[in-house]
Amino acid sequence: MSQRPRFFRAVAWPLCLFALLVPAAVPVLPAQAQVAARPASLIVTAAQGRAEVQSAGGTWVPLQQTREVHTALRTGAGRVTLGRAGGQVTVGSASRLRVYRDEPDLQEGQFFFAGQGGLYALGWHLNVESGQLRADLLPGSPQPRVAVIAGRVRLSSGTRTVSLGPGEQLSLRTGRKSAFAETDPWYHAQFVGPGTATIEGLRGAVTYYSGEKGRGAAVGQVLGTGDRVSTGRGAWAEIGFAGGGYLRLTEESELGVLAVDKTARGREVTLRLLRGSAWNVVQKGQGGYRITTPVVSTAVRGTTFRVDAQGLVKVFEGQVELPSEPGISLTQGQEKAAGQAVRPLTLDALDRLNLALDQERAAPLRPQFTLPGTAARPWAQKALALQVTAPQGSEVQVALNGQNVRLTESAEGAFVLPAGLPVLPDGRHDVTLTVRRAAQVWQRRFPLVLDRTAPVLAALERRTAGRTVLLTGELNEGPGAGHGRVELRIEGAGAPQVRSLPPGPFRVLLPAPAFPGELRLTVRDAAGNESDVTLP
Repeated sequence: MSQRPRFFRAVAWPLCLFALLVPAAVPVLPAQAQVAARPASLIVTAAQGRAEVQSAGGTWVPLQQTREVHTALRTGAGRVTLGRAGGQVTVGSASRLRVYRDEPDLQEGQFFFAGQGGLYALGWHLNVESGQLRADLLPGSPQPRVAVIAGRVRLSSGTRTVSLGPGEQLSLRTGRKSAFAETDPWYHAQFVGPGTATIEGLRGAVTYYSGEKGRGAAVGQVLGTGDRVSTGRGAWAEIGFAGGGYLRLTEESELGVLAVDKTARGREVTLRLLRGSAWNVVQKGQGGYRITTPVVSTAVRGTTFRVDAQGLVKVFEGQVELPSEPGISLTQGQEKAAGQAVRPLTLDALDRLNLALDQERAAPLRPQFTLPGTAARPWAQKALALQVTAPQGSEVQVALNGQNVRLTESAEGAFVLPAGLPVLPDGRHDVTLTVRRAAQVWQRRFPLVLDRTAPVLAALERRTAGRTVLLTGELNEGPGAGHGRVELRIEGAGAPQVRSLPPGPFRVLLPAPAFPGELRLTVRDAAGNESDVTLP
């Protein structure tokens, strides 16, 4: 077989670019008896979601412009079924094939073939007498394979020929033949639409990539086909999936989303762990879940497990199949490192961290917040300040007069307003505090009074009558005052006297000092503003 053109050696990540350019649904065009130009090698018989075909000139066009595939086809989130002679091939999401010698050449992704005929896959030619097979050629998979579900298939590569029957599979990389048992028949579940993967929590430096362009990740970011997430030192990110379940990408790790599909039987998730470690909590009854690394591939339908890019797999609940290592599956309480035998599970520091974060995620959301000020009026502040204690990875934000501001995590679970916020004028402001963690939302609304002006004493008069002193005057607050009581401290009339006064005119009786002298009056409001005056 001749060498493939360079164009078809592209990696999986450019798939994310075309997904932005094509429509969300591909209609199935009406059948045509003949094609005027030239016979089509492959005819589209069914299509859902997003797909493109390559023209003879090399450009990619949306599938709805043609139902013939002469050169190549690629999918985003969706399914396409192609027919030729006595067989048909179903192309899964994030997959790519070309037409070679008038036969489909499967290049990357997931495929299902039914009927009879010939096709190519990674340098092998497959001749299907009559039957069904699946080809799993996920990007980065250590063991791309062809597995026979029914009938017989003859595979040839160079001078080598291998025959497979039902329940057998072949590694296209090593040529090793082994037993096969179907566990995730994605091709039988009708595609409903693209599913969602969303960042539900994060801590530290987390970067989101669409193509090669990266930016700081945020809670609520939706991840599409081809998108990636990477974490820095001491950081982590939680990614939730439609229908339930989540993945926690731990520090110094990188994950790519190959596909998240909604089907009639649940959702199908296909991920690629490029480096680091991923903690996976997959809910039962929600469909298939596959994650590959450069060393190992896993397939589950409801379990809690950890997988590292170096090939370590640990199962904490349920069962995990290892398609990359035929005949091996792990059950609860087992682990397996690359190239080693299955052994009992041993917890390490990363496992304990993930278990603790799982408990925190499952607990009811009960954040605490404090505002500087007095106990009576904590909302009266000299400068805008807010401190919130919430579970790690939470998103904390405040709405100030309708403008949203995200708080930053200054320490473990401690959130504060970022520096450099615009200066708000003195006066009353409405504040809404919102805390989000996974699927939980907590919200409180309260007033905030900014007061930077000290209260002022005016019209002061002192009168002595026998053993008492009558002190009168007027207490004025600034325009941003909270209209609460103000503390008045009087020194010079024996022991210091403290009074709590409302704004406006006031009268205070004091014991006459034994040795008359100056009185020092200090007023302080709830925001901490103060002024003083000396009265002869």
